[in-house]
Amino acid sequence: SQSEHYFVICEVMNTPVPIIFTVFPRDDGSLNRRLVAALRIPSSFQIAPPTPTDSSIRIEERPGMTVYVLRFGGFAGESEFRAEALRLMCTLGDSAPFHRKQYLCCIYDPPIKPYGRRNEVWFLQDEP
Repeated sequence: SQSEHYFVICEVMNTPVPIIFTVFPRDDGSLNRRLVAALRIPSSFQIAPPTPTDSSIRIEERPGMTVYVLRFGGFAGESEFRAEALRLMCTLGDSAPFHRKQYLCCIYDPPIKPYGRRNEVWFLQDEP
């Protein structure tokens, strides 16, 4: 797979979608307050990404990855992402090789879209 560049930021407003949050679950399933929000840089800027002028924003190159994905609708917050992550974990079972210390939560729609919303939970596949 090809790697792609991502903006990595701490606060997101008026941005293209999807917004991808990397979250870090605790042993009890609750989420650590530390998270990383990322936006994919459009294809036209992948070769020469713009340089951020804000020091709290950085550009990160992410290698290609294989993920297990569960798609769901509605407005998603922490409790919805936790529930769907648990559902994906149960679906995969104990034998699927995936990272258990973090997962990604994706929101594809702006908050003003009331219906037909798309969200996803991604588990990164461990290398076999």
